[in-house]
Amino acid sequence: MSLNFDTKNQTFRQIMGNGLKYWVPKFQRDYAWSQEQWEDLWQDLIGIEEGEQHYLGYLVLQNKDARTFAVIDGQQRLTTISIIILAILYRLQALIEQGEEAQANQIRMDTLRNTFIGFTDPVSLSTQAKLTLNRNNDAFFRRYLCKLEIPPVRGIKRSERLLGKACEFFDARIGEEGLNTGEALAGFVEQLIDKMLFTTITVGSDLNAYKVFETLNARGVQLSVPDLVKNYVFSIIDAGHELHGQEIADLEETWGAITSQLGQNDFTRFIHAEWNSRNPLVQKNSLFKRIKQNVNDRESAYDYLRKLEYASQTYAALQSSDDEFWKRTEYSDAIPYITILNLFNISQPTGLLLSAYEKFTPARFVKILGYISALSIRFNVIGSRPPNEQEPVYNRVAQGIAQGSISNLVGVKGALRETYVPDDQFKSDFQKKQFKTTQSSKKVRYLLAQLERQINPTLALADGQLTLEHILPRNPSQEWLAAFGPDSIDDSIEMLGNMTLLSASENREIGNVSFDDKKAIFSKSPLSITREICEVNVWTREAIEARQSWLADLAVARWQIEFQSDIR
Repeated sequence: MSLNFDTKNQTFRQIMGNGLKYWVPKFQRDYAWSQEQWEDLWQDLIGIEEGEQHYLGYLVLQNKDARTFAVIDGQQRLTTISIIILAILYRLQALIEQGEEAQANQIRMDTLRNTFIGFTDPVSLSTQAKLTLNRNNDAFFRRYLCKLEIPPVRGIKRSERLLGKACEFFDARIGEEGLNTGEALAGFVEQLIDKMLFTTITVGSDLNAYKVFETLNARGVQLSVPDLVKNYVFSIIDAGHELHGQEIADLEETWGAITSQLGQNDFTRFIHAEWNSRNPLVQKNSLFKRIKQNVNDRESAYDYLRKLEYASQTYAALQSSDDEFWKRTEYSDAIPYITILNLFNISQPTGLLLSAYEKFTPARFVKILGYISALSIRFNVIGSRPPNEQEPVYNRVAQGIAQGSISNLVGVKGALRETYVPDDQFKSDFQKKQFKTTQSSKKVRYLLAQLERQINPTLALADGQLTLEHILPRNPSQEWLAAFGPDSIDDSIEMLGNMTLLSASENREIGNVSFDDKKAIFSKSPLSITREICEVNVWTREAIEARQSWLADLAVARWQIEFQSDIR
């Protein structure tokens, strides 16, 4: 991936004190920091030791011309630091009004304001700010805070109130530090601006900005991909700057509905899955380029927003089998299938499922979920095959569903068949499967519970009350070592055939006893897969392999797609 950007480490003085201007694109989110973030920042700043610097992370900027930059990511930090300086200016203004070193403090105030806040016209008193905020916050920021006036308390937006409260907060903290003279206040700013260090990344286009976001997010640096996409789409809609207040409010409401549905879910994964649900497969590093190619006028931008809004609730629901989305009667049978996808982190079929939900009836959608769960168990969970081999297949099916060329279950099954692991291969994979359960046994418990349901479909099983039991213990006693033999013991412990299910009380009772003592407990179990162990006299490697082969037969029947008895 080729990235065209310039990156450097810069102090706040180098960023804001260099005659350049910065603006927050008008459709980016409003100022949102509150006392928790203010307090964290303040404590970090006053805790900087002499000669040290405090790192404040990445700023992603987009150059519009040689002296003007859009703030793609970092507006909350830049705005808050500017407010700290404004709080200092308010205090300097108060000292001037009180006649305390009025001339010297006026010089200090003018110097700091012109260097870090912006130039104020002496006649009109309008401020040409170095930092321009978004459409909802800029007027308040310039009209009141930058002009050092007392802001109103009524008839203002929540984000505007936060801007005012931030200024009050930092004014109070400055007072607590005992900064009561003009010299002390100016000295505090002079020290502070050189101690705050950013990494600035300057890009030349929206596309490069998106690629930077993707790269940094992949490295664990979470930047605001939703803000970037939102700003691009809204800017296309408002290309002629003709939108009225109600139209903008409607757009914001739509975007709010999307982000509200997604909650804490990854926005980039969502737009990637939604795009691949109806378009040719695209990888994440090319996604924004493809969006820009196709979403390039008002009609396509509005259409894209509608698609995102429709898909957002389905996508969010697919991330949790506990979601109320599945509690509707017609979708309740989907819950075990969603559980499999969530438990084993199966994300490749998400785009297909978004298309299927939109185009098929609830009953047929649930059947498709059943197909996907069977494929996932066979291909991903037991077969451990590369998931990228499935992506082109799932994408072709998703496109076929979206475009109408695949309109029934026969067509879906036929298109998915190439990723279906045949019974003989699935059984062979299952017979060799091991699970490392030292960190989490939940996956194996779920698989074994499903195999029990294959034998006893009407048996009430409370999965959360079942525990995993290693028949050959993970920490075998000398008696077990003597009976089993040391050669294959380590390789046998994590075989599926060496595991079964017990209730919590039975597991506490069983401890690390001999196999004969375990059988006495197993024989009383209501679970067939546990009672079956009692048919064996001695627990050996051969007994484990035989039991795993028996479980494999159950698995073949449990996760099966019948290709011969198709329902249209």
